[in-house]
Amino acid sequence: MMNDSFKAAGYFTGLMIGSYIERHYIRYEIPYGSPNLGILSCVGAAIMITWKEYLGPATVVLAFGKHWGSFVARFLLTIFATVVWPLVIRKECGTSPADTETEETAA
Repeated sequence: MMNDSFKAAGYFTGLMIGSYIERHYIRYEIPYGSPNLGILSCVGAAIMITWKEYLGPATVVLAFGKHWGSFVARFLLTIFATVVWPLVIRKECGTSPADTETEETAA
C-alpha cells in the first residue's frame, strides 16, 4: 500500500513539473501528416514500457530502495513522456514552437 502511494506521488510530481515545462517552454503540437509520427510513437511507448517493467526496477529501485526508488522511477518515466519524447518528436518531424505560434496567429 505504501509503495503504491510512492509510485502515485512520483507520477503526480512528474506530471506537474513536466506539464509546466511543456506548457511554458516546449509547447508541443502534434505534427499532423508527418510520416515518422507513427514510428516515433511506437518507439516511445516501447521505451516507456521497458523502463516501467524492467529498467526502472533493476536500476533506480535498487539504488534508492523500494519506496523512494519507485518514486524516482515513476517521476523519470513521466518526465520522459511529457518533456523528453515530445522534444525528440519535434526534432525528427522538423517542427518548432515558432511554427505553432505563426499558425495560431494566422487563424
